[in-house]
Amino acid sequence: MQELLESIRKLELLSADPQSAELRERFLLLRETIAARIKGASQAEAAFFRLVVQALTQSPPHVVPDIRAEIILDIAQYFYISGLPFEAIEPLKTAEKLASASNQLALVHRAANTLGIIYADTGNLAKAIEKYSQALDAAQKLANDVAQAKTWGNLGVALHYCADNENAVACYRRVIDMAQDDPALKSCKITALSNIALASLHTEYYSRGLR
Repeated sequence: MQELLESIRKLELLSADPQSAELRERFLLLRETIAARIKGASQAEAAFFRLVVQALTQSPPHVVPDIRAEIILDIAQYFYISGLPFEAIEPLKTAEKLASASNQLALVHRAANTLGIIYADTGNLAKAIEKYSQALDAAQKLANDVAQAKTWGNLGVALHYCADNENAVACYRRVIDMAQDDPALKSCKITALSNIALASLHTEYYSRGLR
């Protein structure tokens, strides 16, 4: 554990040239190492991953922000899957800042969308909706239908948690309209249809759920 953390600290010595090929290559290797460590990691290793995030935030935002954001997003996903969603919030805020510094809209979308999911699952629905709005803005600028469909679906779930079933269903229908017969959006469409059925059950609007 200490060896990996020390290697992250040593990378700071190369940050005088924040976009050098050597620095990017080393951070990419670091991401592979951490991804391998995450596989099969238990909840007991949370303290180690907290230290990794802390080490990754030491360098200025302009130092390979895209790769650092991706590493932190991977770690946030570990926290979420390990049943520690609250642990993911602060790392995701850092990833969001790094994604913005990278000027990569796909990464901005991923960070905002993921933070929206965590906020929704931890009960902060207002922040979840705010983050989904930001994610949708990035996805629309990218003209990425898959990213848009996923976020519309997530927004629908957050609105459903708020008991705003009509607007939730409107989000799901947006996904269905976007999907049509596009194979890339098939899973999003199936999920949207299932969510409409669930919302209709909760509101006792059975005929809508059976369409």
